[in-house]
Amino acid sequence: MPEMDGYEVCAALKDGPGTRNIPVIFLTGRADEVDRQRGFAMGAVDYIAKPIDPPAVLRRVAARIPAS
Repeated sequence: MPEMDGYEVCAALKDGPGTRNIPVIFLTGRADEVDRQRGFAMGAVDYIAKPIDPPAVLRRVAARIPAS
């Protein structure tokens, strides 16, 4: 992303009163444990490293969307 990285976006979302409860899922090329732990420490609910399995990603996203 040209202006902010995913960690900065997550921090901004978690800092805003109107956005802090939005579940954040990282979808990234960074697959090492340090990056994964950093995402979770920042408040992410999931961390998915590439390459992805599209059906699995859809299930993981659906699990975080509240039922209406």
